Amino acid sequence: ITDKAAYQANPLQPSDMSFLFEIRFARSLALAALTAEYEHGAGVGDTTVDFRVTFDTPWLVELVSLHESEAFKQATWTSGAVYGYALQTNADDPRRSEEGETLKAQERIGNKVFDQKHGPIKFPEPNGSIHMLMVDARGFLGDGHGDKFDWHQIVYGPHGLEDHFIKYWTNPKTGKRSPIMGLFEPGCPLAASHVMRERIHIVGFICERTFGAGEIKEQAFYCCNPALFENEEKARSVLSLWPLQKGFERRR
Repeated sequence: ITDKAAYQANPLQPSDMSFLFEIRFARSLALAALTAEYEHGAGVGDTTVDFRVTFDTPWLVELVSLHESEAFKQATWTSGAVYGYALQTNADDPRRSEEGETLKAQERIGNKVFDQKHGPIKFPEPNGSIHMLMVDARGFLGDGHGDKFDWHQIVYGPHGLEDHFIKYWTNPKTGKRSPIMGLFEPGCPLAASHVMRERIHIVGFICERTFGAGEIKEQAFYCCNPALFENEEKARSVLSLWPLQKGFERRR
């Protein structure tokens, strides 16, 4: 933040960004006077979740970092000290679009709960604990250009969004164009979607700007899984126990 030249000369690698996010998240837990076990084995093979946070009802939390995609890097341009990116809905390469970035984000989130070879990973079926994915969204659209409407469609799909916020995708096999479905939606074509619906209670998104103490709590945006909560009141009641939040996204 304070020395951009030094950062450009020694840019963080994706693995660095993920590890630093873990540190900042752990700091946020400590500031909230919470205790947690790191790399907790929840009984799903030899996989682990990043944190088991101690409550009367424990929370299992896995962190996800959205790094710059290769398609975004190819869509980025520079001219001296000026830079930008060109993501177009009708790009020749459909990956170089905001829609393509949305699908890539869903894939990366889904990879935290489902492996093509081994099936469900990290999170067991719900049995007395709350399961949450916390998404570091700074890499979405390259430099954290996402917002609550993007997070809504990633998780819930288009329902409840105004038309101009909805992203559509053209199936390259059929040529059919339709709204991008959310990870919690029945019928979502991603293989990880059924595991998300069955095992993940909450998905949180955070796009930090200052990396200061308290920013995760102040800026995080949470989406609750309608398949795992009886109603909105129950979702509010459970999320109210989580200290790193100011509110959550209503399922419309």
